[in-house]
Amino acid sequence: METKVKLGHPSHRKGLSTEEEYGLKKAQEIKNKWRVKMIGKEPWNKGLKLKPRSDEWKKMMSEKMRGENHPMYGKKHTPETIKKIKLGRKNKVEKPHTEKTKRKISSSLIGHKVSKITRLKIKKTKLRRKK
Repeated sequence: METKVKLGHPSHRKGLSTEEEYGLKKAQEIKNKWRVKMIGKEPWNKGLKLKPRSDEWKKMMSEKMRGENHPMYGKKHTPETIKKIKLGRKNKVEKPHTEKTKRKISSSLIGHKVSKITRLKIKKTKLRRKK
């Protein structure tokens, strides 16, 4: 027996873009209708500011998301997801550290001891990057 699904029902459309659901031509028509409908209307979130979170709230959320409670606990990214992450980071421009920041980092590392194992790992990484 077949079950009918109402079009437009949230569970039916979940995760689909308009293009995936309706096709490119129909999706463009729908988006244009939405755009025209919204011209001149003020966005619902205009002028709203997020309230700063209390230290209690931050601590509670931090504890809530630790270990087994974290959504990614015990899971690994799929190779496909890793590729997407790499592509996203590839085009990102990293800002170089300012001189002030460099001095802070340098002073914080004074007296910092690095174990032999860590030095070997760093050396292997540098050798791999040169290839």
